[in-house]
Amino acid sequence: MNPWNERLRHDYIEHLSDAKKHGDKTIDAAMRHLTELERYMGGKNFESLTKSQAKAFNDHLHQRPSKAGADTLSDSSIVHTLSDLKAFFDWLITFKKLKVDLEAVARLTPSPRVVIGLKTQPDKAPPTADKIRQMLAAMADQTVFQRRNRALVALIYLTGMRVGAVISLRCKHVKLADRQILQNAREVNTKFGKNMLTSWFPVGEDIQQIVVAWVRERLEGGADPDAPLFPARPRFRLPGDETREKEAFWKTSQPLREVFRSACRSADIDYINPHAVRDTLMLLGLEICATWEELKAWSQNLGHEKLDTSLVHYGKLDTNRQNTLMQGLVRTDLTVRDEQELLMLYRRLPAKKRASLLDVLTLG
Repeated sequence: MNPWNERLRHDYIEHLSDAKKHGDKTIDAAMRHLTELERYMGGKNFESLTKSQAKAFNDHLHQRPSKAGADTLSDSSIVHTLSDLKAFFDWLITFKKLKVDLEAVARLTPSPRVVIGLKTQPDKAPPTADKIRQMLAAMADQTVFQRRNRALVALIYLTGMRVGAVISLRCKHVKLADRQILQNAREVNTKFGKNMLTSWFPVGEDIQQIVVAWVRERLEGGADPDAPLFPARPRFRLPGDETREKEAFWKTSQPLREVFRSACRSADIDYINPHAVRDTLMLLGLEICATWEELKAWSQNLGHEKLDTSLVHYGKLDTNRQNTLMQGLVRTDLTVRDEQELLMLYRRLPAKKRASLLDVLTLG
């Protein structure tokens, strides 16, 4: 162990945490990449990196097998490793004022093949609504911990909320009567510290009931309005119980991700990243929103100020879905297209006119 490098590592962790506001997972990855480079350098001081060492390490990354068993590291792993290392050396130069060979740092750059390969990877299909329902169906609800976990998955599907916001929610933030979540940025860890009023998405009454049942269980169990909606260790306070022990919030998002991982294993499906549920919801919005105004409302409900954000980052179709839709268009005859246009016109009518037209069609 190189004591000098350890001091730098300690200071850099503090910089990433306090200045950059990175989470534990991101910081741990950066430290793993630093350790790999340090071992390759034979434990020498980081700032002594030479051009030949940097080039050799770069070649090593492009050639070494993946721990997952692949012949080589994925393009993503190579890019992230080198990106983390360059950020570290930039910090050494800018903040620590250490003399570092800039030519050496410049050689910590992924090959054009890797960069192009990363940009042109086939798009991964977002989880389908059926897969999410499969998860929920496989989750037990016999214990308070099981019901908490099931409600957590249901709420993410119901609201599209980000992980950090979900684990910081308090009981008082759920408005059952209005079917909304008040994301108060003073108390909820929202992106960019934005206040948001999130309405529940139309994903099914059964999904709503899972969340409603959990909120009622929390309140009827004596939880304070300021208590976490999803506590690390939920407890039931009996009537007359004066114990004021506070329930703790989860400190990181890792337990939530483990809930998803365990549910996917139980359902015998591939792991669904909690954040990917937002893609599922955006594609659902594209399917059922009849007007641009409705689509804009749907986008804003996901926390996006601009519709472009939703369409570019969350509404992108995977290649298989793209091809399916295009083949469907090719096979659609004019009669079916006329029917589709009539359906769209019907959905754009005000609710009262739709109801009147439906009565006429039903009587006819």
